[in-house]
Formats: sequence, structure tokens, C-alpha cells
Amino acid sequence: MNRKKIFIRYLQEMQPNRIAIPKKPSYWCFQADEIFYNCSQEEVYRVTTEDLVPKILDGVNCILMGYGQTGSGKSFTMSGLRNNWEHRGLVPRLLTQMFAEKAKRKKANKIEYCISFIEIYGKETKDLLLSNTDNNKVKINEREPFKEISVIPVDNENECLKKIFEGEIRRSIAIGSTYPASHLSMSVITFHVSNLSLITSWGIVTTAKIHIVETAGTGTVGKNSCWKTATDIGMANLMKTQLEQFFSHIESPATINISRSNNLFKILGNGFSVSSIIRFISHIRITEEDLDITLSTLRLTTNIAKLKPIRIKKDIKYETDLIICKLQNEVNALKKELMLNNLILNQEAIMNISKSRMEQINRSIFNFLNDKISDFTLFSMSQAQVLLKCIKDLYNRLTAKEVEVEKLKETYENLIKIVPEVSSAATLPKKTLLSTDEINDQTQVKSPFLKSIDYMEEDEKEEKEVGTLKIPTEGVTIGPFMKELTVDESLKQPKHIMVTKINIEKIDIQNIQAARQLFHTFIKENIEYAKIKDKFDRNEKTFAIVRQKFIDTIDSYFQSKRSVDDARDKLNKYRQVRQVLELEDSEKKDNICEIERTIEQNLLCYEKVSINLEEEVNQIQNEINTLSNQRIEMKLKLECGFRKYCKQKNILLHCTEKLMKILLEPEVDNLKIIQYEFNKFQRMMLRKTKELERTKKVRFDKGICNSANT
Repeated sequence: MNRKKIFIRYLQEMQPNRIAIPKKPSYWCFQADEIFYNCSQEEVYRVTTEDLVPKILDGVNCILMGYGQTGSGKSFTMSGLRNNWEHRGLVPRLLTQMFAEKAKRKKANKIEYCISFIEIYGKETKDLLLSNTDNNKVKINEREPFKEISVIPVDNENECLKKIFEGEIRRSIAIGSTYPASHLSMSVITFHVSNLSLITSWGIVTTAKIHIVETAGTGTVGKNSCWKTATDIGMANLMKTQLEQFFSHIESPATINISRSNNLFKILGNGFSVSSIIRFISHIRITEEDLDITLSTLRLTTNIAKLKPIRIKKDIKYETDLIICKLQNEVNALKKELMLNNLILNQEAIMNISKSRMEQINRSIFNFLNDKISDFTLFSMSQAQVLLKCIKDLYNRLTAKEVEVEKLKETYENLIKIVPEVSSAATLPKKTLLSTDEINDQTQVKSPFLKSIDYMEEDEKEEKEVGTLKIPTEGVTIGPFMKELTVDESLKQPKHIMVTKINIEKIDIQNIQAARQLFHTFIKENIEYAKIKDKFDRNEKTFAIVRQKFIDTIDSYFQSKRSVDDARDKLNKYRQVRQVLELEDSEKKDNICEIERTIEQNLLCYEKVSINLEEEVNQIQNEINTLSNQRIEMKLKLECGFRKYCKQKNILLHCTEKLMKILLEPEVDNLKIIQYEFNKFQRMMLRKTKELERTKKVRFDKGICNSANT
């Protein structure tokens, strides 16, 4: 199926009073990047929005605009806040991806998000994040458009969803529409993104904005599909005309666009240009009376598609603090090098040796080691330092693996013993062998408890089916649904669904959930094992903290050992220099002696720190051994108790080491939590919308009564 072209019949040929009837119908052909017909919200998000999150984190401004006719589904596609969780729109899905990317990059980047939510109706602009709805009108400044607009920082997805639902409640809605919310004006949700790199060698900050624009629906007054007033339709059509003029004007690269009257262009600013990423999602209706508006919308889409994008601009700035710190380190290194060169016979600096000379020294070393030359000449002490460095690097490359293996065997031998894989004392084979009598007993005594499993499997198969509406022109419903049951089938359906027989040979999500439910029941019914489980959880947390502390202490210990070795090397170097200058210059000799005393003091401090860290490592090792033994003991008790419980309940369960490890792990399900919060905010929004409608109706009735009295 070709999803790139759409054909519209000539309107002239469809006129009822037309005299000349053509032999073959004629069609307009419009080209698009993608056409979504009977597609899910997930598919629309994957094609239009999924690749924008890495772009905005790299400093590229992005705009996502939904426009089209009244009642064509713009709010359903863009926000979807009044839909269920499966049919949520682009904005909630974008939030999930943004905060997932933030958690993924938290070690290398410091990412901050802010949100603003406004509504534009003609030349009026309202800030929807202000709680005072009577005084929320703001003015848009050309140079600083967000000066008077609320820009609120958000730390998590739950908080951001709450702000969006609060703004949705305050939007203007048409009265008398055929569906719950027909918006009268345009809305703009803007996410302000700041991405600071935590890598000192690449200290940059990228800033960008992503605007999600939902325009008011266009149309023609008097049609059955248009229930808005003439003023509202005129405002929406005027915005569409201004968009056409803007993009026809932007085709000329020599012109400069200055938006003075349109608040939308002021808000979008520099982001509304061919140097940014702009995605237009047009919505059309295919009924005969709406074909004129459909053709107008498709012509606008075609004109926008003709624009040739130029090179995308990224807003990248260097972090001044990191640059200053890097330059200070370079200055200190140069000062140190100058001091050493002044001490060592006033030789030339290493930085003054050319790259070609260093490569020549390196080649001479290889030729000397391969017996191609017998000797070679160096002209300064600095070149001798280069020679020693090259030989040292070559030696390290050749012997690094052997040295590392020996060190790891000596230093991490205790660590390997401390953190073993916890194995159960009595493990079952992959398939438990039962006698024929036991198998016959289990097959004969089949409780309704086991029959419920069959019903659960049938329900799961039914949930996988997907249904569509009977009328394809009005839309499609995509997602799981329950098959309608007859009267006989509904009577057969059990009232209580329980789990009894669990086979964990092949661990999957359903078996794990069933096993966890059984394990939770076992813990609730046995107070003694509940206490053991509580102690086990506390032991797990303490064990994780102590293990991390052990790793950090080991790193500090090796770092202190390296500091001791560096200090000893430096001390030996200055002693050699003092011996060279012993007969030449007494002043330089005194300076070197002072440096040696300072290094000796530092060396003593490093050695004391190493001794203290070694004692701390031994203490933590003993603590880890104690916690590990307690952990093994409690796990064996829980496993034995769980086996007895399953045997008492006549439940066939393959208790493997992998299963017990999964059962003792804490359950985490962030997606269900977010889904619960989404539904919670949705109910709150609908409740407040009804309250606002009641208050408006009461005020309107009072006004009628007062006018009648007068």
C-alpha cells in the first residue's frame, strides 16, 4: 500500500448542475511524507516524534504542529489527554521518552526541563499555568517572548503531567459540540531543555526548545460539521492564511522575516525557520461537503513541503567554569615544566621538541631493539626524557597483561570469596520425577482452583485480538478488547480466579507473577516467615551499602598506593638532580633540599593513609562475611518453608535457584504507576471541567433573570 500519495476528486466535476460530463474522473494528487489511515497512536509517534528527543538534547530547536479542520482529531493526536492510557497522544509519550533519556544520561550529563503552556486567541494570549484564571492574560515581547510567561521547572514525569492537565482544564471549549472538547483557540506547549556535559574535557552546554502547537480548527460557517461561531472560525482561518503568507515569504533566502502582529510567530521566534526541525501533521475530513477545506489544507501542506531545509543550527555554548579549570591546570603544568628545565642545566622545554623529532626518536628505539642500528645520538636532556618515556610506554604495553593478572590474583582474592553466587542447599532438577500413583492422584483430584487457570489462558488469548469500528470514515479504535460472551459462557465464567499449578521450567512474565502471588500468600499466612523476609530485605539493603563502601575503599586504597609510588619516584629524581648539582651551584642545591623535605612529609602522610585504608578494608571484609552468612541462612529458611507450604497446598512447583532469586527481589513497575497517575489526573480534569460548566451556566441564568426583572 502506497502511503505517500493522496488523491482528491475535482470539485468542478462533482457539481450537480454540470452540463458536460467527463468520460473519466479527474483527481488532484498530493504528495506527503506519510499518510496515517487506521494507524495507532504509537505508530504516529514513532514516525513523527520519536527522533526529536536526541535532537533537542543536542541543541536543535524543534516544532511539532497539528492543524486542520474542525472535528478532524487534532486534540486526539497531539495531546490525547481525554483518551484512555493506550490511546494517549504525542505529548504524554514525548514526556516518557524525555525523562527516560534523562535517567539514561545522568552520569554524563545534567539535564533540566522546564514547561510553559499558553493559549492564543487572535491578539490575546493567556498563561494556562497560572492558577488565577481571571488575570492570566500576558503580553508577548518580540525580543523576550517568555518574559511574562510562566516557565516552571519539572523534575519528573508525574509532576509534568500534572501541570499539563491543569493547563488543559483552563482552555476555552466550544459549547454544543458533538464531542467532549472542541477547542476555540490555539495552544502552545513549550519544553525548555538545558543539557550540561559533566565531562571536564568537553565542557559544553546545549539549550533548545520543543514547541507542540495545536491550532484551532478551520472550517466554513453554516456547514453541519461546523458548530463554532463565525468569529471563532474567522480567527482560525486568519491564522491559516498568515501561515501561508509566512511560508511563501520564507522561500526567498535573501528576505528577513519580522513578525510584529502574530503572537504565535513571536513565541516560536528563531525556531520557526528552515534551520530548525519542523513537523506538520495535517488533519482532514473525507466527506463530500468538507472537500473544499480538505483541498485548501493539502495545498498548504504541499507548499510547506517544497521548502528546502538548510543546515541545522545547534545552540552550543562552552561552560566557562570548566574552561577556566582546564586552563589553570595547563598553566600549572607549564610552570612545573619550566621549573624542572631551569633546574636541570637550563635545557630546552619538552614542548619545544618538534613532532618529527619525537617520531625519529621512536623509530630509532625500534631500530635499536631490532639490531638494525648499534647506537644513536641525543642532543639534550629533554630528548633523553622523551626517550625514557617511549621506552617506558613500550615496556608497559608488553608486560601490562601479566602484571595485571598477578595483581588481580593477589588483591582481589578475598573479594571473589566474599561476593559468591548464593546457591541453595537443596536444589531440584529441571524436571521433578513423580511416581505414577502420585501423578494419577494429582490428575484425579483436580480442584476448581486448577480449572481457573484454563479460563485465565482463554482470557489472555481474547485480549490479544484487535477490533476496528464499522465506519472507517469516522476513525478506528486500536487496542485490546474482551470478546462478548453468551449467556451460557458467562455462567461458566468463574467468580474468583486463583492460581494453584505453576510450572517454572520456562520462566516468563505470567509464571513469575503467579509465583510471586503464591509467595506473597505464603508470607502473609506465616508470621514467622514474614519476619524472616523482613530481615532478609534489610540485610539486602545493608549488604548493597557495605559492598559499595568496600569497592570505594578499595579504589581509595589503590589510589593512595599510587600516590606513595609517585612520591617515591619524585623523591629519587630530586636526589639524583642534587647529586648532579652538588659541585656546581649551592643555591640550586638548597632549593632542591627544601623540595625533598616537602616530598618526604607528603610521603609519610600517604603511607599513613594507606595503612588506615588497609585496616578499613579488613573491617569491611569481616562485615561482608557476616552479612553473607546471614543472607544464606535466611534464604535457606525461606526456601524450605516455601517448599513445605507448596506441598501442603498440593501445588507442583519447580523451586530453582533462579526462581527464588526472582521471588526475593523487590517488584518495580514504573509504567503502571505512571498509568495510574495519568488516569487520576484525567478524572480530576474532567471533574473540574464539569464544575466550570455548571458555574458558567449559573451565571448565565442569573444574568437572564436580572434582565427580565429590569
